[in-house]
Amino acid sequence: MKTHFLLAAAVLSAQVFAFNSHAAAPAKPIELSFSHHETTTSYFRNHGLVPWMKSIEEATKGRVKIVEYPSQTLAKQTAALQATVTGVTDMAWTASIFYPGQFPLTDVITLPFLPITSGEMGSGALYQLYAKFPEIQNEYRNVKMLTPHIAGPYFLQTVKKQVKTLQDLKGLKLRTIAGPPTAAMKLLGATPLLIPIPDIYLALQKGVLDGAGTTFNAALEWRYYELIKYYTYVPLYSGASFMIMNLGKWNSLPKDIQEQITSVTGLDAARRVGKAFRDEVEPSFRERLSKDGFSMTEYTLPKDEVNRWIDVGAKPLWETYIKQLEAKGLPAQKVLDETLRLLKQN
Repeated sequence: MKTHFLLAAAVLSAQVFAFNSHAAAPAKPIELSFSHHETTTSYFRNHGLVPWMKSIEEATKGRVKIVEYPSQTLAKQTAALQATVTGVTDMAWTASIFYPGQFPLTDVITLPFLPITSGEMGSGALYQLYAKFPEIQNEYRNVKMLTPHIAGPYFLQTVKKQVKTLQDLKGLKLRTIAGPPTAAMKLLGATPLLIPIPDIYLALQKGVLDGAGTTFNAALEWRYYELIKYYTYVPLYSGASFMIMNLGKWNSLPKDIQEQITSVTGLDAARRVGKAFRDEVEPSFRERLSKDGFSMTEYTLPKDEVNRWIDVGAKPLWETYIKQLEAKGLPAQKVLDETLRLLKQN
């Protein structure tokens, strides 16, 4: 009898252990799809987007797993916003330049010749603008904003003609981003063309473009540094980018996970991402040129010449931008004033 009792106790103990072991098994992580248009070899993808994704996974202690879809494999770059709104993707990294007119106050950061000296400081300013103005937040009412940042400052890269003066710019066909930068290039006498980044190389090669207002990151990723000969450093403009999330998916997440994600996607994240997009890529760009046997002729526009460009291509545009948005009831003057203050502060 005693033997039977001990045997039964052992069986019961094993069942309890098995039950507890099963109950304690870790829950399957919540998988979130993340769409972007960078290639897997892109500097920004590996030094900006990947660390950003990992920071979320670490902050949630593995309860969230981000499934990456690079190179437009889930959504084209011009359709990433709509894909996020409709739930084709849970999350996306995209930019306001792909959606002209949809982010008018966000586009304050794209106004030409703003005093943006680095991606880090410009991204910090954009995040703070978003946090301060409900009118900017309203532009993202159909999605959950996670991390806004900037891509610039952009500068001028040309193939055959070195640009040192405003006169040198006249008539050049230049790849430009949508919004205020397009209007600015027209005022400066150039012909702006809205050509997708993957198509820049062929457009430069065939003479469809004479150059581009762009970044080190884009030239490095898409290899059109092989065609560019001249680099003119002038604060043309910047571009606004952002990591966003499907609103329904965000609302479905447990509150503690929402808080953990928010803790690593705020102001500090914006600055880190902006730094990776612009500030940290320049040394790698120069290293690649040297390694591949290419060189570049560099020229920094003197302050007096920059002021000439500002008088022609910036001041009139800033005035028009403010007038048009204020007529629609948007606080453009306040947003621009705060932008300038933040850029000095950051």
